[in-house]
Amino acid sequence: MLFVLAACALSGGSAPPARGVGATALSRLHSSAVFDRRALFRAASSVSSAAFAASLLAGSVARAPALAAVVAPVKNEEDLREAVVLIARVMEATEQEERLINSGKYKDLQRKSVKNAATMMLENYALQRNLVRAAIFVPGENVAEASRLSQEATEALNQIVGYFPAELSVGELERPQKEFVLRALSATRANLASFLALLPTPAVKTALAQVRSENELNAADYQKIFGEPMLNAPPPRS
Repeated sequence: MLFVLAACALSGGSAPPARGVGATALSRLHSSAVFDRRALFRAASSVSSAAFAASLLAGSVARAPALAAVVAPVKNEEDLREAVVLIARVMEATEQEERLINSGKYKDLQRKSVKNAATMMLENYALQRNLVRAAIFVPGENVAEASRLSQEATEALNQIVGYFPAELSVGELERPQKEFVLRALSATRANLASFLALLPTPAVKTALAQVRSENELNAADYQKIFGEPMLNAPPPRS
């Protein structure tokens, strides 16, 4: 599997020589400015599938030095829970933005800007970073699929941010623009849902239960303070 994934690696950067597993093979590559595909294959065979998964999702594996930075990652269950919570928040945000686009109802001026909303999903929830954090828990046989799903999820949001030259605003979208944005939001959500399905089920259930609990508390607090329900609250989930 690692040999196949190594052949698919895209772009990379520099990193200090590795220590521990695979350090010798990686340090030899670190001293070479020329990308040696055969050497990368040999180095990849010394790296755990979890480490290689994280490097693929980070988009940093094309030269061997980048592999050195991800040798033998430490699996932290708390990291996984936090990552899944934030990934789930992005999924919710795509639904909320869809409802805003379809209804034109909003109170937060930041939400009026479709580009701002997409940027917030990418940056405020650190989507790519949290996909990388979660990726080390993906079984080795599903690494390639996890990489594809994560890349497509983030790319769909980046297309909203970068595709149109003018600022997009809720209620002012032309029909082709509206359809494009709605497809991108739906694609992001679907890819993230499929990504979560590759992770350990108990951890995902725990994280989603936390999201539901927080949503219920937020809705109750909003009702108490403002005397009305949230305008665009996340829908209840089972």
